[in-house]
Amino acid sequence: MKKLTTGLLLTASLAFAQQSPSADLEQLWLDPAGRGSLFVGNGRTLGAGEFRAGVVGYYTHGNLRSTQAGAFTDLLRDRFGFQLFGALGLFDWLELGASVPVYVYQEGQVGGPVASAGLGNPMLQAKVNILDAHKPFSLAVVLGVGIPVGTTAAQGSSGLVDAVPRLQLGRVYDKWQFGVELGYLHRATIDFRSVTNSSEDKVGSQTFLAVMVATVNPEGPRGEFTFRGYVPTAGGAPGLEGQLGFRWALGPAELIASAGPGFGGHTTTPALRAYFGVAFANTPMTQPTCVEGRGYALSECPELDRDGDGVLNGSDVAPLRAEDKDGFQDDDGAPDLDNDDDGTLDGADECPDVAGSAANKGCPDRDGVVDPARAT
Repeated sequence: MKKLTTGLLLTASLAFAQQSPSADLEQLWLDPAGRGSLFVGNGRTLGAGEFRAGVVGYYTHGNLRSTQAGAFTDLLRDRFGFQLFGALGLFDWLELGASVPVYVYQEGQVGGPVASAGLGNPMLQAKVNILDAHKPFSLAVVLGVGIPVGTTAAQGSSGLVDAVPRLQLGRVYDKWQFGVELGYLHRATIDFRSVTNSSEDKVGSQTFLAVMVATVNPEGPRGEFTFRGYVPTAGGAPGLEGQLGFRWALGPAELIASAGPGFGGHTTTPALRAYFGVAFANTPMTQPTCVEGRGYALSECPELDRDGDGVLNGSDVAPLRAEDKDGFQDDDGAPDLDNDDDGTLDGADECPDVAGSAANKGCPDRDGVVDPARAT
């Protein structure tokens, strides 16, 4: 009898395990290039040959929750893991990136069996810059694709491809930068009704809007805030997430930390997310917008006036030498030290607009004989 009972329990357990639904629960990925905040870009891409890569450990609490309060709590309560990420600029306008979540340990309270570790769906993305940093705003289009190789038993994949198209708009100022991202996460709709007895408990597609504000301190630590709101398109409830982040560049390395709460968003918005890690890059983080008095590349700041002659860098023939305002070709930005090109500099030329001889202090010889010096 004991053996029969044990056999029946094992059979029931296996049957439940086979019927337990599996979904990709990820809905927030690090921005691998980190041009804006840790999570939302500013519309810019890495330049050709520039790269950034790193790893962060993360913790989430309350990963899969029912819309019915009290009826079902946290199929996945705590999840520990890390994300590997990287980005490479192929051209100044095209950037490729990737992010791979790995679950080291996770546990739940109720529901079907969940593997304690596993792999999430790797997210690959391509970002195309439409408006560059010389425009009032930077604009980029991003297409992300989730490859369905994650561990289904660990709630890391539904077994189907995810797609995340989005549009980024941003601007960088002297001390601050901001970015807005509008996107759509398309993924399979997975119904958890068999576990929760609620028809609203589904994991599926969602439309989202994210906003970031971050400092651009050239030296020392930087702070940032990212806000993300989303509306599911199949079951579940709208949700909000906030992340307060910290970044500090130390040479080629960059220390990363971020944490924040989630509100609503059943079934997939955690009550808490936290990250800590490091990144390495061959290019500095986004620098302040062009400001006179700070070092900058002339080609990147055409709207400034390095030599202070009133002609902007982008139109200045000699951006490092001030124009001499003497009424002669003053709009090209290049100083004209000898207007008549007679070899006598204007400061010593008594006829600066008419070619002459040095012996005649820059004035012409009207009768073929060197005229006496003109009185000043």
